[in-house]
Amino acid sequence: MQSNSYGLISLFLVFMAVATALGSVLPRSPMMAGMYLIVAVLSFVLILVSYCTKCPCRNSECCFVLPGQLTRFLPKRKEGPYSFFDIFFTLIGIVAVVLMPQLWLIMNIPSLILFWLFIVVAGFMIVFLVCPDCPNKNCLLCGSRPKAVK
Repeated sequence: MQSNSYGLISLFLVFMAVATALGSVLPRSPMMAGMYLIVAVLSFVLILVSYCTKCPCRNSECCFVLPGQLTRFLPKRKEGPYSFFDIFFTLIGIVAVVLMPQLWLIMNIPSLILFWLFIVVAGFMIVFLVCPDCPNKNCLLCGSRPKAVK
């Protein structure tokens, strides 16, 4: 399987984690579910702007496919090493999506387990199956892991 397939699957798993969180929050607080959905979308955009727009692979070799395509609609940024702020804002986006629903997920243990299963499997796929094949040498994870088994 190519890293593009793993990239798409890992994005789908993150989407499923967000959907699981929404399903847990919505019955208890529709307003908070709406806020979480807005935070998830804004976090995705923040990650695209902070990280993906600087990636030299975004136009043709994006291992996640969709983010690379979406960067075409965002302001262009100079490719190169990531700054402290690029990394900081990327982490803010990730942390917001993962931590915001925890209060509601704790009240629904099966959803909590499912959410974390999706997040952990997506994380492992990204680090061990997507990143080793990525040609973006500026990425912190690129080349820092063993090559994926073909």
